[in-house]
Amino acid sequence: MKVPGLLSFKAPCTSSGWMVIQRRQDGSEDFARKWNDYRTGFGSLTGEFFIGLEKIHQMTKNTKHELLIWLVMLDGSRSYARYDDFKIGSNDEFYKLISVGEYSGKAGDSLVDSVGSRFSTVDNFTLDDCKTQNTGGWWYPDCDFQSALNGLYYNDGEAMPFTGIQWTTWNGNLSKSIAFTEIMIKPK
Repeated sequence: MKVPGLLSFKAPCTSSGWMVIQRRQDGSEDFARKWNDYRTGFGSLTGEFFIGLEKIHQMTKNTKHELLIWLVMLDGSRSYARYDDFKIGSNDEFYKLISVGEYSGKAGDSLVDSVGSRFSTVDNFTLDDCKTQNTGGWWYPDCDFQSALNGLYYNDGEAMPFTGIQWTTWNGNLSKSIAFTEIMIKPK
């Protein structure tokens, strides 16, 4: 993949033009990472990974992008959320979630409250009093997390509240963790 402002990089893409920027599927990758890991990206493109905030910023800063999130529970139930104008800020802005646009889908809108929030990691958390509640990097607007797709992976799907992989408008129960996620973007 070639993006202005970046060295070329590899990323999984679908036949319909979506680029996968995050995948959770089995807990094989630790997502309780520091700022620099989330900035540059980590994991295996054939397994669990996060593509990197700087790549996402460079792709979305001048070109409108759609965002598609696939969610699957351990029991096989699945849903999705789609947004029509996803954009994040720069490293200097702590990769703030600038826009998600209009929501569509069946999972409910658990991301809109994060608009305007800085990206937080275990070593760069914006809400000190909530730091122990979720260890994966994400755009946390307050201590009442609506979404946390980089939270701890629970093989049995049973999570301690505020620690698992969450999309609360869909799975609703903070002690149930999502088993599979894919976050994808494509130019609009």
